[in-house]
Amino acid sequence: MDPKEDKLPLFSAYVLFSEGVQFEAAEIFDALTEDYPDLDVRRTTGTFIRDTLCDTNQFITEGIIGLDGEDAAGPVQLVRLPGYGQWDFKALRPMARVNCPDLEERLARNRSYLAISVPATGRGLVEKFTAARLCSALAAVFAKLPVALAVYWEPADHFLSPEKTIQMADEALRDEWPILQWVGFDAGFTQDGSVKGLSIGMRAFADCEVSYAPAPVDIPTSVTAMHAFIWLKLVSGNPFNDGDTIGSEADAVSGKANRLRLIPKGKEGASCDTWLILHPEHKAEDLHKFVEPKAANPPPSGVDNNVQPRAGFFQSILRGRRQRH
Repeated sequence: MDPKEDKLPLFSAYVLFSEGVQFEAAEIFDALTEDYPDLDVRRTTGTFIRDTLCDTNQFITEGIIGLDGEDAAGPVQLVRLPGYGQWDFKALRPMARVNCPDLEERLARNRSYLAISVPATGRGLVEKFTAARLCSALAAVFAKLPVALAVYWEPADHFLSPEKTIQMADEALRDEWPILQWVGFDAGFTQDGSVKGLSIGMRAFADCEVSYAPAPVDIPTSVTAMHAFIWLKLVSGNPFNDGDTIGSEADAVSGKANRLRLIPKGKEGASCDTWLILHPEHKAEDLHKFVEPKAANPPPSGVDNNVQPRAGFFQSILRGRRQRH
């Protein structure tokens, strides 16, 4: 087994500042519980870092906060190391910038940073959600500072404005999924004008990604389709099968629903399972390299066999965890 696969999922956020920030660990914990009083976290004894001054203009290598409680995850690590925390705006993917429209100007003012990392305590969806939520809340605590410029959410390989970071935390604290902040997207045009796309960071939650095969659509259409798949997978808990279709009832009736094909990990170098969304007019000419032919089996007239959402699925498993605790 790849040693990387043994590691529990880790959620990291880099908060960028226009100047150095000084803080003590106890102050961060107090701000966290003050800003998010519904978050059930408590300081543990023995693993809380010394309440010495941390300075983001200096090295921070031992910033570990141990927390207990229903909403705690693995030990929180606060790190600032030399040679990190700098990005070249021109080298960024265009869609890495969409959640922070004035990112170029903000990166030009970047003088300091703090990396926040929170590991999950298990591989279950609730454990992953809990770790991502705690990381989001801690990032939001720092994003509320006047000197905060932006937040780089590492699993999604994209930047968030301070406002989007706070929105991300608020949404997660309502037991909702801030998919557009936790998962990144990349979409663009092929040489023939088709649009293709892929998700970045879904694997942190579901050990898979989703891709949109080249098709004669616009970029928002491809992103909307990928977002819908992620919502069905994470929030609704739908167990997809190779060959399933997703789309509206009208799409099902007209035969225009998107089809799903599963590209297994390792196939043509795929680093994880990838669900490929096929538009009815897709132009994936090399599809045979990734999946075996699979005949379509349309439903009888008037029958909708699209994947159906399961209302309240994720909230129900969250409630079940809380009842066990």
